[in-house]
Amino acid sequence: MIWNRRNCNQKDLNFSMPKEAHRVILQQAKMHQQALLMDKSAENKQDKFTTGWIKPVGECIKINTDGTVGINSIIAGCGGLLRNNEGGWIKGFLCNLGKHQS
Repeated sequence: MIWNRRNCNQKDLNFSMPKEAHRVILQQAKMHQQALLMDKSAENKQDKFTTGWIKPVGECIKINTDGTVGINSIIAGCGGLLRNNEGGWIKGFLCNLGKHQS
């Protein structure tokens, strides 16, 4: 979502960033949370898989971002990091988005 908005901002002259971006992020997080709660099979899923960092081809920078809203709390947050093509840490960030309204 962040990458898409950045690209729109760079390439679409009529695009404007949301004035309250945190609300857009919270809305997306809430939609994802509702989708997970609706998917009853997610609770019983037995499949396991390994995740990890995959080295990019060539000299480039890889970005990883994520966000969350607590199921039993009203606190939301997001964060991310940048790594070089060898996996070396370049920069990281985190942000407390504060309380969200249902």
